[in-house]
Amino acid sequence: MGLPHMPMLAAKAWRAAAALQAANNSTYVGKLPGDQPGYWGPPSGFDFCERNYDMTFYVGELWCMLSNWMSLPVYIGVVMYVASKGVRMMRVTCLTYMYLILGFMDMFCAGMSHGTLRMPWTQAQEKFLLCSYVFFFLVMALRYKGNPICKAIILVLIGVRVVDGTVDAILDMGKSSFGGTENLAVIVANIVPIVSFAGMFGLLVLGRDLTTRLLAAEIILVTPAFWTFGQTDVYSGKCMDLPMWLHEVGHSLGAITDYFSLIIVVSLDPEVQKSLKIAMKGPLPFLFDADSARSGSLVGTEAALIA
Repeated sequence: MGLPHMPMLAAKAWRAAAALQAANNSTYVGKLPGDQPGYWGPPSGFDFCERNYDMTFYVGELWCMLSNWMSLPVYIGVVMYVASKGVRMMRVTCLTYMYLILGFMDMFCAGMSHGTLRMPWTQAQEKFLLCSYVFFFLVMALRYKGNPICKAIILVLIGVRVVDGTVDAILDMGKSSFGGTENLAVIVANIVPIVSFAGMFGLLVLGRDLTTRLLAAEIILVTPAFWTFGQTDVYSGKCMDLPMWLHEVGHSLGAITDYFSLIIVVSLDPEVQKSLKIAMKGPLPFLFDADSARSGSLVGTEAALIA
């Protein structure tokens, strides 16, 4: 599923405040002591605790950008690994490739949002994230063969994220054209965490296959990531009391959930399943030769019941 963004209403309020402050003050540098003027101009998108342009004149939040981009080689590496195992890549489905492209672009645009602190990159990231949710929903709806109740829970969990992202996109298109969307955003922002936690417990209780357990683990990891993003936004008023690296901790947790989603989607592809199966290797899931995963000959792994 990838890493969701912070609650809708707060995110919009912070962005609006940043744009207003920049527009009203031509000498605006930043909100925090240590913020510097930089190549891309005053922030108009997301802005977090890392001091703006402190490391270089050309990058707004260097470490936030790099910690977002640490997921990018993983997408490339998984594709190369699958190809090296004899999977005929030309027969891997468009649905799988689309998810890979959208997930990659989500993380790339997130990094550019940190690097430039500009709204167009922030909005682009939100749109790619929304589309990746839609394609993840399709993958799970069409290919997940586990417990039917778990499947319903999974689709509801992804569905509320799609609704959340859609409302966000509508807000970005302009309040005057879609009156009342702000109220809907508040309702959705309150529903999402409730549904997520209820779904997590449902998956933990009912799930017996590895895919289901990984999705439950994603929610467990995303929860503290949510907290770090909310706390480390400059307009939360808490940055002076927090370490600047806290936001990167959230990115690291998000990178793990991105990897889980990536492995799940690739493992469910019909062409990949002919050669590879998902199983645990230590604390992380991995793709192994199908015969090894089925026979249980892998030491310290657990084959997933997804076929």
